[in-house]
Amino acid sequence: MSSKKALRIKMYSSTCTVKELSQVLGLSTSAFYRRLNGKTQFTVQEMLKCVEHLGLTEEERDEIFFAPNVA
Repeated sequence: MSSKKALRIKMYSSTCTVKELSQVLGLSTSAFYRRLNGKTQFTVQEMLKCVEHLGLTEEERDEIFFAPNVA
């Protein structure tokens, strides 16, 4: 599973919207979408906020943020 798909699934299961998570991260929705679509990377602080806000396990965190990019 791609990392962006895993993050979208976790957001959906947590009933967290793009707007909500963007606000938590201090980003505009367009900046968040750039990260979600792999055009830019999440910062360490943004990753930590996502982990906390979404209640990600270590395994989920690794799958979402540290999965190798395979085309």
